Amino acid sequence: MKSLKNEDKKSKCFDKIRTTQQKDRYLPTLLDKNGFKFFFYANEHEPKHIHVMKNDDFAKIELDNLKVVQNYLKPKDLKFALEVVKEHKQEFERIWNEWFDKR
Repeated sequence: MKSLKNEDKKSKCFDKIRTTQQKDRYLPTLLDKNGFKFFFYANEHEPKHIHVMKNDDFAKIELDNLKVVQNYLKPKDLKFALEVVKEHKQEFERIWNEWFDKR
């Protein structure tokens, strides 16, 4: 069972995601696969990273080294997300670069 403190932290992070979605109304989606959404925000920052959502769970993964910066996914879901990011790393980086080079 997850601790209340962890759930509160997750809730605050999820609220931030929803607020950002409402403000920007634009989340470049890189891939939808097996119920997972891989995306970044239109106003992102370095280092290059990808957000992954599945239902109400999410993670943030740096592209350069596949470091998990933030995680609220189940272990098997995180493993799957990391495999997908690793598989599509070059494509995700290319899209990130194209998106932010235009700005």
